Amino acid sequence: MAADTAGRGDPPSGDFSVMSGGALWFAGSLLALSNFMVVLDTTITNVSVPNIAGGLAVSPSQGTWVISSYSVASAT
Repeated sequence: MAADTAGRGDPPSGDFSVMSGGALWFAGSLLALSNFMVVLDTTITNVSVPNIAGGLAVSPSQGTWVISSYSVASAT
């Protein structure tokens, strides 16, 4: 019997209840806080590009790779 349902893409059986109440608020708050931290860190990185480029002894145009790298890392 299990062989004829294997290819249909049925969802796995189990208890997948929807979050509600305090768990939902906690998850939403955690997501909002982490999103705020990413935006804050990106802003700090954008403002400090001249200092970062000077510290790495590269030109400011090459220092923008730091921002690109940080954006890619935060996107993943």
